[in-house]
Amino acid sequence: MGSRIVAAVVALLAAVPAAAEPREVVWLRDNTAREGAVIRVTDDAVTLRDDESEITLPLADLRPDVAHRLLRARLGETDAAGWYRLGEFALKNGLHAEALQAYNRVIDLDPKQKATLEPKIDEVRTADAEAIFKRAQALAAEDKFEDALRTYSVLLNKYPAGAHAAQAKDELKALAERIQRANDDRQKRLAAAQQAAQDQKAQA
Repeated sequence: MGSRIVAAVVALLAAVPAAAEPREVVWLRDNTAREGAVIRVTDDAVTLRDDESEITLPLADLRPDVAHRLLRARLGETDAAGWYRLGEFALKNGLHAEALQAYNRVIDLDPKQKATLEPKIDEVRTADAEAIFKRAQALAAEDKFEDALRTYSVLLNKYPAGAHAAQAKDELKALAERIQRANDDRQKRLAAAQQAAQDQKAQA
């Protein structure tokens, strides 16, 4: 009797379709995408299963934020070595906030690493300040004055000391002069257009 019940349960379980593996969309650096279930992530690659086939993509081909998310998902919360590698990946790929988070996590797990990681943290902050500074410069070059001012302000609030802060102050001064000149030119053009309209009206 018991064996028949067991056999019946096994048969019922066999008849239940297996749950579909969760699928993810993985974006590459060239803005194309691959979709499939993530079945394996290593330090160098991710393997996706699409229906019955598998494809392995080098992490170097993925968008950095996507690769970081995949690496982060496989980490154990107490894996100090893994968090360090994640910080290195984030720093190398310009993910400065993520790098700081990873290095600080290593210090939380192993306080003895603080002295070793402090130069790394300083390196991340310097790289982050440089990236913000260059972004502000690019916005100013495109005459996106409000965005440039906002970005310089972010830099000064986040990193009030250091070489990039001093440069930002100089750039802000130059930008203020550019804005003033642009406003003066705009006022002159407006006055000229109004005068031309009045002259035309008078002639009519």
